[in-house]
Amino acid sequence: MLPARWNGWLFYPFFAIVITQSVQVAGVYLVFASLIIPSLIGSLFERYRYLVSYSLGIAGYLLGLLFSYLLDLPAGPTIVVLLTLLAGLVALIKAFPRGVLLGNKV
Repeated sequence: MLPARWNGWLFYPFFAIVITQSVQVAGVYLVFASLIIPSLIGSLFERYRYLVSYSLGIAGYLLGLLFSYLLDLPAGPTIVVLLTLLAGLVALIKAFPRGVLLGNKV
């Protein structure tokens, strides 16, 4: 195990290399949308933050690849759009009081 003070010295250079290579391979929108959108939505939840973030990311990628295949669209932009739509849907549901979207009077 490495000392705790080395964590930043190792993490940040590797993170910079991985992000640089990912942007070259996948594109800037896809890389940054994959980093930002799931964590942004996860921050709306106090409990199950990581579960929501990972679930949203996985669902956005799977649905984006599915729609990309079925509609013959480019995969990267389709994934970004689906991540954004899922994030908007989750934020909209989270914004309303419990039961309002189901027709219950609050």
